[in-house]
Amino acid sequence: MNTLLRPEQLRGLITDELESTTTWHTLPGVCRRLGLDAPDAADWNGGGKSKYVRALLEDHELTELVDLARKVVEQLGSQRLEDQLDQLGPRGASGEFRNLIFAGTGPKPEVLLDDSVGN
Repeated sequence: MNTLLRPEQLRGLITDELESTTTWHTLPGVCRRLGLDAPDAADWNGGGKSKYVRALLEDHELTELVDLARKVVEQLGSQRLEDQLDQLGPRGASGEFRNLIFAGTGPKPEVLLDDSVGN
């Protein structure tokens, strides 16, 4: 991952987006739909919306924050957050590397596989 974005910056962007697109009464439900373990607004006495979201994001690492930011973009639509995520580079499939595919227009190396299914 090409990390031009630090975790604290991403926490701030997510917080700003959630704070600006929700009301105090809808914020806990939106956070739960995004996969956060959010208490009800009535059970929170630590400050406003920004502090509420910051408290939920405090222990999240960069990869978790990137996944959450992508969910925010999908569900709430944030061009600013999407632009920042684009700086992280392409996102591939997770899992073990399986095959290398040569798609160039020039000469290609001769690669022989005894077992093409198991590589």
